[in-house]
Amino acid sequence: MSHGDTNTKPKGQSQANPPQSEALNASQLSLDDPLSAPSHPSAPLGFFTRRLDRWHNKGVVTGLRGSLQALHDGVAMIPSLQSAIEILISCVDLLPTTTSREEFKQITAELQMLSNSLTRHLTNSAAEPSKCMTNLSLLIQQQATLIATKRGLNLNKGRRFEESKRYEEEIRGHYQQINSLFRQLMVNPFIP
Repeated sequence: MSHGDTNTKPKGQSQANPPQSEALNASQLSLDDPLSAPSHPSAPLGFFTRRLDRWHNKGVVTGLRGSLQALHDGVAMIPSLQSAIEILISCVDLLPTTTSREEFKQITAELQMLSNSLTRHLTNSAAEPSKCMTNLSLLIQQQATLIATKRGLNLNKGRRFEESKRYEEEIRGHYQQINSLFRQLMVNPFIP
């Protein structure tokens, strides 16, 4: 090869290994910015999907947390419900890690809608809380406490696949039960 040939490659460098300046540098990626993308054109499409999912999940969790906080603030006359909502707010970030994308969307959308509806319904009512409402509030508190208890468990530390799946199913079940109890509160909040 001659010195003037521009298509020559430095010794030891192949087509499979691009020059260092073009290689994907992990320090260029921001984990906090969901829209930050690698500068390398061969980055996998899954990278972008995971980034957008993380960004979307943060937004959904933030919206749900805000709805639950509004409900918490609006139910001061029902201490057991206020306590249950407080516990639920503290562990709402667990939901995206224990559900599939579709289940996550369904559970959070329903819980957020029910929280908003209950907030309007309960804050516009002058009636005293009924025994039924108090009992439902205690059941919500029980489910929220079960979620909070399981929140401290780490799925990746020494757990077998079957145990992890069972744990995730239990968490989903608790959230679904809370949604059901919220619906019951909406139907009959002031029945004696």
